[in-house]
Amino acid sequence: MPSRTGFLSFLLGLTGMAAVVACGSESVEQGEPPTPPDPSETSSPGSETTPPPIDPQKVDEAPLAMTQLLAGFDYTTGYFQPSKKRVFSLTPSVSASMARLTVAKIEGANVEVSTLPVKGKVPTGRVEAMTYAEAIDRFVLIVRAMNPHRVEVVTLALEDAQATFETLPQSPATEPNGFMFGPLYPKGGSSILVIRGNDLLTLTIGPTATWSGKTSASGFYRGASTAIVLDSKRNRLIAYGNEVFDPVTMKNHFEPSIGTMPLSGPYSWTDVPMANVPPAESQGVAPNWAALDGQTPRLLAIVPVPATCGDMQCTSQSLWSANLAQGSWTKLKDHYNPPTMYKPWAVDDGGRRVFSHGDGKLAALPIDETSTLVQAPLAQKGDLGPMFIAATTVLSNGRIVSTDGAGFRIYDPSAAAPRWETFGKARLPSNVGHRPSLDEDPKTGELLLFGGADSNASAGSSDLYVIAKDGATITKQTVAASPPARVGHGGTFVGRALFIAGGVKKGTDSTYLDDVWTFDRDKNTWTEIAKLPKGLGGVTLRAGATSSELLAIGWSFQTVAPLAAIDIATGKARELTTEGEAPQRLWSVAPLGSCFVGYESGDSVDNTQPYLWRCKRTGDTVKWEKSPLDAHDEGLGGYPTLLGAGAPDGAKAYFVGRTLWSAVAKL
Repeated sequence: MPSRTGFLSFLLGLTGMAAVVACGSESVEQGEPPTPPDPSETSSPGSETTPPPIDPQKVDEAPLAMTQLLAGFDYTTGYFQPSKKRVFSLTPSVSASMARLTVAKIEGANVEVSTLPVKGKVPTGRVEAMTYAEAIDRFVLIVRAMNPHRVEVVTLALEDAQATFETLPQSPATEPNGFMFGPLYPKGGSSILVIRGNDLLTLTIGPTATWSGKTSASGFYRGASTAIVLDSKRNRLIAYGNEVFDPVTMKNHFEPSIGTMPLSGPYSWTDVPMANVPPAESQGVAPNWAALDGQTPRLLAIVPVPATCGDMQCTSQSLWSANLAQGSWTKLKDHYNPPTMYKPWAVDDGGRRVFSHGDGKLAALPIDETSTLVQAPLAQKGDLGPMFIAATTVLSNGRIVSTDGAGFRIYDPSAAAPRWETFGKARLPSNVGHRPSLDEDPKTGELLLFGGADSNASAGSSDLYVIAKDGATITKQTVAASPPARVGHGGTFVGRALFIAGGVKKGTDSTYLDDVWTFDRDKNTWTEIAKLPKGLGGVTLRAGATSSELLAIGWSFQTVAPLAAIDIATGKARELTTEGEAPQRLWSVAPLGSCFVGYESGDSVDNTQPYLWRCKRTGDTVKWEKSPLDAHDEGLGGYPTLLGAGAPDGAKAYFVGRTLWSAVAKL
């Protein structure tokens, strides 16, 4: 192991020094974001004073509250609110601790993202079905609540100043056991057609949620590949696609048939005779994507058709238009990839366009007759937040920076109406966008990003990048030698030295690394300083009880390993003793108080209640305690959908992803 003589004295001496960016840096060519923000609209960390740390013992002794600060956008389903020209989405579950909702108001090609404070009582549970009822200007949710286990009917009013939830009494009460709820289709007025298992029901929204009209849902789905869309202008449903079993070949084949059903009943499909029927296939492509241009009306649909791929026969996605008034199909494109895989994310019927989103930005696809069927980004203020979180950290001024592998965004929890904002124009190289470490140099305000990979199956990187404090540039550091490539490692600063520990060579490699390295920013060199007691993956690293110590927590053989303490002066590492019960599969971890805080819900997302765990350290002994979390495990998303990061004061931790949670010691 390299010599560490005098290392601690050198490290502590860095604490009061001004920052110096090492020479030998290599500029990284940057591609522009889809909608570059105006510099006046780009947030910067600023130069606020770092809040002093709070006595870790006081934090350990204080009660802990975990709150969903922000409900972001679900990437599978969105809704358009015509009365306010806004798009809105919810993740698959809601929590009674939810504080704010994200909405995006759209005026032509311009988007303004904002957040609304949540009012009223929100049940904690899984959102099984949801729709927007235009006649009453309410979103209607069916929520399977957790404690006690019950089915709730909830309305949500998105107003200018707040988002108001109301849980309605039901007549008759809905039994929580039995089938799950399927799609909801507004019938006009306050009535909604509801699918639950093998039944069709009518739900009437008023002071009470009234269930009536139970009938059979047999034949409602014409096949596993049927796409059903709402034609609100004509108060009907339109079904596209039908899987048919051929008794001769003993195989299913796909028919691009069109059927309609009146929402007023009777609930049976009437086939629409169509000319120029596409030569559909049944294998290789899921033909679920279908969007309605309600003005004509015409249905745009993906049709899997026979094609030639090189010298082989294959199935290709083609885009066709079914004009229901003329009764004829028209091919629009031979090869077409829709902006979303299975169905349109959100549709603006009046504007005749389909919305999609990715990397915090909205895009629009016009679907009128003159459209070139190419989606374009919208000019957007504010950011929808990360879809698939790659890295996050909390700055010295308390703001949160995150990336999902492309651009960066920033969030100020202390703002009156906080929202994610675009953070500069720096863009990550694609080969480091999966689970790198991201840490702030508290003296310069710069961010250091190390390691990462292109994807879960890709080899890791050993590159080190420096992001300017305003997010304007990203620079690759040129060094003589680097630590071995890795992903899922931990990183932290002590003084001005960056430390990294553990991880794996690539996402699919279960060989955990045990090395601990430090990067000297003045000498522009890496030094290996220690070996962990055992290799760890999914590591969270933090400064320990003294300025010469680090604490590491991570996975070993698919379970959480005992904490490791590393003396960075001597290079000695040891396991701390665990007293009593300990977590087995923490989904996400962040520093808090003298130790860590995290949550888990078994080995999978299984519609159960998660537990919040916190540890307290006394000397070389660690004691964990747990409490039920007012959340649903689907909202937390499994390992590692949300990434943890600790605030500089040591009394707050954040869990960042499509939703944003905080665990705060109530001092």
